[in-house]
Amino acid sequence: MGKSLLWTALLADQVDHSELQQVIQGHFRTASQPGLREIVYPGDNRYAIKLVYAKTDQLTDIEAGELLTSELEEKLSRAVKEALLEPAGYRVHRQVFFADQKLAGSWRYRDWFQLVPVSATAPQLDCVFGDHPFILEVRVAASRDPGIINLRAGRAMREALLLLGGLAESSIHGLSARTFCGSWVTLPGEARQPAYLYPAYPSPAPPSSDDFAAPDARAPVIPSLDLFGIFGGNAGQPFCIPAELAETIDRYLTLDAESRERVLRACYWVQRANRSFTESFSQSFLAVITVAETLMETGTEICPTCGQNQYRLRSSFATFLDSYVPIDQLTTRRAGHPHSFRERLKALYDSRSKITHGSDLSGRDGLAGGFVPGANTEDSDLRTLLRIMPLAVGAWVREADSGLASPGAVLRGIGHAKQDCT
Repeated sequence: MGKSLLWTALLADQVDHSELQQVIQGHFRTASQPGLREIVYPGDNRYAIKLVYAKTDQLTDIEAGELLTSELEEKLSRAVKEALLEPAGYRVHRQVFFADQKLAGSWRYRDWFQLVPVSATAPQLDCVFGDHPFILEVRVAASRDPGIINLRAGRAMREALLLLGGLAESSIHGLSARTFCGSWVTLPGEARQPAYLYPAYPSPAPPSSDDFAAPDARAPVIPSLDLFGIFGGNAGQPFCIPAELAETIDRYLTLDAESRERVLRACYWVQRANRSFTESFSQSFLAVITVAETLMETGTEICPTCGQNQYRLRSSFATFLDSYVPIDQLTTRRAGHPHSFRERLKALYDSRSKITHGSDLSGRDGLAGGFVPGANTEDSDLRTLLRIMPLAVGAWVREADSGLASPGAVLRGIGHAKQDCT
């Protein structure tokens, strides 16, 4: 079935659909969802515009309602053209974020984004590890519609943050998303009074301008193997940039949309694994394993006994890490442990399955706790996975466009011991 005339009139084949919706939304005070996959403007029984979506939330058609006049249609069409198709230059937007290490210099990825330290007069920490502030700048195409500029800046910043968090520094984060929730703290001074404070940080730079800030000192750039190696992230080390980061992002931008989304999902789980580490070893462990599951290829076999699919996840996980990370260079054998880290990979996936299905918790989260061998091994293995997983994601991205093999091709056809179904 063809598209409606309104689809053509509102230039839906030429513009980004989320931006198109933003323009439409700006012309109506209300909106509502009368059907499972429908949004109408305004949000009353009588409407002017209906947006129709597929199950995947992709816009598939635009229908006219009884309130749509020819004058309103022409006005909307003109607004879409002016906001989304007419050139308006570029704007650089800024926002403060935080990382465990202090950013001591600037780093810029081409004309997309730049990391810069906060000014010397901005609030800063005097400790080694903590929420050290820095500024992320992103450059986006401008528009006559301020809402479109904000939408573009938000998306560009989110994408840059995910890539940085998944490929460079997994501790990157903003202020709490639930800003109405604070934290109990002890105020300084002899009284040491408790107080309930809310997250806040003053903006030390103009929120937007025509160009990036002029860089001063350069942030340290070191090889990934050194950054994510056994001694990477030492106390006192500043925020460092992997030497391969620019190349990795270059390769990422050449991937198809589905593969880019896959990479961003993996980067998201790298960040979540880091952020969960101090609160829940089990959550952190699940998240870091999910990074590999997002990227690894898994073949299937039919069990001759029960007739069910076998997905060979254990071996796929082990092979994924062994394919994209030089494990022997980046891990050590624990004292007294009979198996190397590589030999424990399948067992680590088994631990993930037990946590997922509710039959176990990480040793640090259970009732036993304390300084015991099992929990110590789990602690060490989780820390190792958190350290090396960004290296695996980066290697996967760089191989994805190498022309030698598609990502995960080395994993296809790799099986594991079949489960006994009798």
